[in-house]
Amino acid sequence: MNESLDFPYFKGQKITKLENGKPLPLILHFSNGGLVIECPWRLKKDGRITVGQTDFQTAGTAGEYLDKLNTLLAGKEIHSICWWKEAEILRVTTENQAVLDIFHNSASFEGWELFGDNDFSFISLPGGEVENIS
Repeated sequence: MNESLDFPYFKGQKITKLENGKPLPLILHFSNGGLVIECPWRLKKDGRITVGQTDFQTAGTAGEYLDKLNTLLAGKEIHSICWWKEAEILRVTTENQAVLDIFHNSASFEGWELFGDNDFSFISLPGGEVENIS
């Protein structure tokens, strides 16, 4: 059984800004919320990985890849956000069919937090368990 959770609150919101820490976190600001990513992620377009978290850890390429992220995500409307329990992947898709996959890989640290201005929070806790706060 492939169980998933959808988050319709975010559908139609725009990704207004991206921030990149050194090397973490990657923060996506939405019209009414956001997503803080402190674990591996990859951005796919047309079935191919365009940029991934590892690219930001390679000396001299972070700026180039941040430009790619901004081109594909900044100002784009969110089509859907879904959490796939079986694969433990949070997936964000946008109006231009860019697909951002986020996958937690730590037993000791939080992986990501999806939050809304409506006091909603969905967090990947240490070890990969998720907690829904609303």
